[in-house]
Amino acid sequence: VNVSSQGYIGASGYLASWLSGLPVELTEEIAFDFPGTPGGGGSDYASFVCYGAPAFSLRALNWSYSPYTWHTNRDTFDKVVFADLRNNATLYAMLAYMASEEEARMPRDRRTVFPVNPTTGQAAAWPECQASRRNWSQRR
Repeated sequence: VNVSSQGYIGASGYLASWLSGLPVELTEEIAFDFPGTPGGGGSDYASFVCYGAPAFSLRALNWSYSPYTWHTNRDTFDKVVFADLRNNATLYAMLAYMASEEEARMPRDRRTVFPVNPTTGQAAAWPECQASRRNWSQRR
């Protein structure tokens, strides 16, 4: 699992604290990206991040899922790695519980210096919120 704090500078301490209380079997292979950069586009957390609400990216091992299978006719249950699914669901549920029990409010301090995108040569920026697409015709 890869964990990014989405550009929230103060989030890493909270995530580290929560993860330190979890079984090592769930956390031993986690890769961290702190403070990370905020995601945008079609990511589920993007609608929270653009408004300044803490949200985190938790990405599982890809198993070549994205380039070959994702949202195709090959995207079927026989591709599920059930041990990973069980571990990831447990990890996500435990992190959600620990976040819900946190007494202090997580700081909303945002990253202000971003890496340069090697493709565009431009520094990234905090994502702007986009209007929601309410039907398929708006995606074209």
